[in-house]
Amino acid sequence: MLPRFPSGLARRFRTAVSAVLGVALLASAGTAALASGNWSEFGFVPHGGRYNPHENILNTTNVGALKVLWSAQDGSFPFTAPAVVDGVVYSGTNAFDAATGQLLWATNSGGISPAVSKGTVYIDTQNGLCAYVAANGTNLWCAGNNYLPDAPSGAAVVDGIAYFGSALGSVFAIDAATGAQLWSAPISSDNAASSPAVPNGVVYINGDGLFAFDAKTGAQLWSSSITDGTSSPAVAGGVVYCSGRVLAAFNATTGAVLWSASPGGPLSILGDSPAVANGIVYIGASVTGQHGSSSGVLYALKARTGKVVWSTPVASGITSSPAIANGVVYVGSDDGTLYAFNAKTGAELAAVAGQSSPTVVNGMVYSETTVSGELFALGLGAGEVGRARAP
Repeated sequence: MLPRFPSGLARRFRTAVSAVLGVALLASAGTAALASGNWSEFGFVPHGGRYNPHENILNTTNVGALKVLWSAQDGSFPFTAPAVVDGVVYSGTNAFDAATGQLLWATNSGGISPAVSKGTVYIDTQNGLCAYVAANGTNLWCAGNNYLPDAPSGAAVVDGIAYFGSALGSVFAIDAATGAQLWSAPISSDNAASSPAVPNGVVYINGDGLFAFDAKTGAQLWSSSITDGTSSPAVAGGVVYCSGRVLAAFNATTGAVLWSASPGGPLSILGDSPAVANGIVYIGASVTGQHGSSSGVLYALKARTGKVVWSTPVASGITSSPAIANGVVYVGSDDGTLYAFNAKTGAELAAVAGQSSPTVVNGMVYSETTVSGELFALGLGAGEVGRARAP
């Protein structure tokens, strides 16, 4: 028989126990919140923008302590942007434990910027767009869309449909469950390496210009020739931001050009894709100097007007896309250096290993590099603790 306590003491005991349990549950929930975020595809979410509003570990005061925690040679397309979902990093066609770098599975199919949705990983590979079981890498289907290594496109997956650009110069809509083609539309005479943005039932993708299609039917809604190339659009607040010959903002419904800018002038070559957060558009650029040398500049522009707020130089050209999280903007340069800057001021906060478009989630930064052919995982730990190699 359990001991009986006086009623007043029993009430105080129950209150104390409840308080302790409440603190424990809150602490547990807080810990889970710190490490429960996902970055599921190239643009962070299907509408793009490469902005993670949930990051709450890395910030402007501690990002300078970033160190390589693990690295892996994974044989991916060199400029892939990793996806991180439920504690697993998907890079190219490989999966790694996000904390330790342990190789979980590999397919040896090459690939670019995976997208993860409902337990399935979608990757543009040497066999076309392919779907894999996220837990073990089992291949579910390959759409066979004539992939070429110089025309990779990260997919966007929305409402059971995977959208991506192809070396055929078209954008495709593929049934995410079966791999069946639903529709396609030409957007380029060369290739379509842009990763689409898909908000509000519309597919935006860059090719010989910026195009907007009905996501269900593939009917073209509008196009603009002011941009071209491989830049992936970002959509925020009813505005589409995209780069090519210029960086431009478009009315998402009509395609009307709201502003265009050429930061750096005619000798400046804009980097891959813009990132957008808190009323600011971030984009990198390369400037070719004497004897073919290249330097880089990261620009921050007002999203409403295109006016440059700040710019900051880096030692090498920038062909990657920035990522933004918790007041810090990250961008990789062509010499294998990943930079972190204060998103408000442009002050440099860190320079570490990395090159490709970074992924920032759960207090970690993941980035590929062509310098050593590795995927780097950077965090606030005590240095490099593990290495992995995909077969």
